[in-house]
Parts: sequence; structure tokens; C-alpha cells
Amino acid sequence: MDCFIGNLTIPTICNAMIIRMLFVLLLFTGSLLAQDVYQIARSGDTAQMEEVYTQNPQLLRQPNADGYLPLTLAAYHDNINIVRYLIDKEVPLDNSSSYGSALMAATVKGSKAIVALLLENGANPNIADANGTTALIYASLFQLNDIAGLLLKYKANPHAKDNRNNTALDYAVLTQNNSLITLLKNQ
Repeated sequence: MDCFIGNLTIPTICNAMIIRMLFVLLLFTGSLLAQDVYQIARSGDTAQMEEVYTQNPQLLRQPNADGYLPLTLAAYHDNINIVRYLIDKEVPLDNSSSYGSALMAATVKGSKAIVALLLENGANPNIADANGTTALIYASLFQLNDIAGLLLKYKANPHAKDNRNNTALDYAVLTQNNSLITLLKNQ
């Protein structure tokens, strides 16, 4: 049996080659999508993320080779539109790697709007990274008093200790942040 492409007749033996080429092309396209989802999370827009979601929804939940999830990358790069999009697609908010969660990433970058968005949608403020550091401890380390207050409002544990056995209060004392010291002592 012959196959036709345009006006050309191709012998049956070529069918297997065509199928292999299509398979390789699909694998390559999937690989590009997997790489693109992380770049889109960093600096893309929702239309681009929707295209990835339409083709392979699981990519929104998979970490890259470095262990970062799309939500964490979007939070770290202050891409609030992608964070909203991923929340709408119900990606888990508390998934984290040894590097931490999306809430920690937004805290480290000082993005109060993303911290608030994640907390309003149920992110757990008490998850710790591989060093035992919570978002509240990061807020204290970086002297982000507004974010610390927001985390406390959503029941962040002010007594949580990192792997160095320090609390957010210990770091506030270390940085001599009197207003944060007062805030944490009143918890």
C-alpha cells in the first residue's frame, strides 16, 4: 500500500519513518513546552500559560530540573498575573522543594500583594524549607514588617524555630528591628 503526500506517492515502508518522525516531533514539542512553562512563570502572560495548560495541564504542577515549581517561580519573579492564573487552575499552593514554597519566594522578594493572594487562597504560612525556615522567619530576616504582620494575621507560628534553633523574634532582635520585635512579642 502506498501513501500520498500532495501529488507524491510514498511506499509503505516510509509510513513507519513518518510515524517515527511525528513521534519525535511530538516529544520535542513536549520538551519545549516543559522548558517554556518555567520561563512563562517567570515573565510570561496568562495567554501563554493557557496555551501550555491546554496542551499539557500537568506541566503546571511539575518542578523543573532545579526543583522549582511554576508557582514558586512566578511568585519569586513577582508575576502576579501568573500566580492568579495558577491559583485559578488549582495548583497546590503548599507544594515546595528544598528551596521552599511560593509563599516563601514571595516573602523573600518582598511582594506583599502575592503574599496576600497566596494566604487569602489558603497557603499554609507554617511550612518550612530544608533549613527549617518559614516565611515569617524570612520576613524577619529581611525586615519586612508589613509581610510579617500579614503572615501573623494568617496564623504564622511566631515560635517556629529554624535549623539554627532561631525564631523570627531572634532574627528581629539580631537586626535590631524594634517594631518587629514588638509585633512578635505581642503574639
